[in-house]
This record gives sequence, structure tokens and C-alpha cells, in this order.
Amino acid sequence: MQKSGTVFEAKNICSGNLVRNVSFHVRSGEVLGFAGLVGSGRTETMRAIFGADLMEKGEIIYLGQKVNFRTPKQAVKSGIGLLPEDRKRQGLVLEQPIRVNTTLAAVDKGKNKLGFIDAKKEKGFVKDILAQLSTKYNSTEDNASSLSGGNQQKVALSKWLAADCKVIILDEPTRGVDVGAKVEIYKNINDLAAQGVAIIMVSSEMPELIGMCDRVMVMRYGEVVGELRQGEITESNLIALEMGVA
Repeated sequence: MQKSGTVFEAKNICSGNLVRNVSFHVRSGEVLGFAGLVGSGRTETMRAIFGADLMEKGEIIYLGQKVNFRTPKQAVKSGIGLLPEDRKRQGLVLEQPIRVNTTLAAVDKGKNKLGFIDAKKEKGFVKDILAQLSTKYNSTEDNASSLSGGNQQKVALSKWLAADCKVIILDEPTRGVDVGAKVEIYKNINDLAAQGVAIIMVSSEMPELIGMCDRVMVMRYGEVVGELRQGEITESNLIALEMGVA
């Protein structure tokens, strides 16, 4: 998909000691990567803009309007999703059914015109979303804990597809999954971008950043120290910026 206008822009975001004057933008249909060593502030930046941590300073422009998400609930309601780094503790409710995990951010999708849950409608909706991600499972009533790591990650991602998000933040989207599941998740990310979703992807894996991203922001000690565009996103350039020897 051809990239269109800016959907989300952060200006001089500050939060704690690891987010200092971070600025970036992401466009519809774009995959924007965030690189950096452990402790560079990548995850903390995402938590601040999502409302999970306090944003002490800065400005967020979303769909042309200035916003300030004080809680994740506000961000989700506006159409922004976050797939966290730790899927088992933060991305899923492991001892709840796959169905419940899929509709956590989109409960209304399973309701009838009177506002009551329609079990048949909800089940069909959940199956459709999971099919889009090629999720392998026995029953939507099985707990999320019964799935493999790759399929757990797909279920964690499914709730943001269900919520029709305009921006999805992916923090280490393929950590702890096998090669086959990685390939499928990459396809899912590309499909979302093709539908016009703006993707922000935090990753420690250089091949992932090189292969998936239109641009990469590199962070070090809480600050953005460089931006690489397609053709510039190489291991040597990433390492140089991450280590401060560029």
C-alpha cells in the first residue's frame, strides 16, 4: 500500500529517566521500527505514549488532534493498541478462554442490537479474526495457556485486529516464537500495513528491522540518536548508532 498521511506524531516526549525529548511520526500503512540496546528507552517510550506510564512532558498529535492518553483505556478507545513485550504477564489473560482474550478490547463486536452478548455472533467474529492470523487452536473456549508460544502471540495480536486499531505498537512481536510462527507474524504485520494500519515495531532483532521496516528510529540513553530509511537500514548502521560510534 502506498503510504499516506501522518496518523500519529510524538513531539519531545519525556517520561522518567529513559525517555528524553523523543520525537517521531508514523504514517498510514507504514512500519516504523525502534532499535536500541537494552535500557535505551524504547519500551518506556511506548508505554508513555500509550498511557501506561506518566508522560511528564511533550505533545501527541493523533489523527490531526492533540491528545494526552492518561490511561491505556483512553488510548484503546481512540484506536491505538499495544502488544507488550511480556505477552504472558501483560498481553494475555492465560487462564481465560481464547474467545475472551480476542474480544477484550472489542466486547461490543459480540453484542446484539439490544446490547446483550450474542454467543453465536461473538463466536463467529472470534473465529474470523483468528483465521486472519492463521491461529492454530482446538476450541475458542480453551484457555490461552493451552497454546504454543507463537499462537499465544497471535491471540495477543488478535484483540487489536478485533478493535479495528488505526495504530498498533508491537514490542518484540516475535520474541520466544519459532521460525514458522515468525514468518506468519511477519505476514500478519504486512497485511495490517496493507490495510492502512500504522505500525510501530520495537525489536532487538536486526534482521527483523531490516526486513520489515520502512524507517527505523534508533535510541540510546533515552534519546533518539538517528533515523534510518530504506536502503540505510543495515546492521552496520544500526550498530554504529546504537553504540554511539556513528
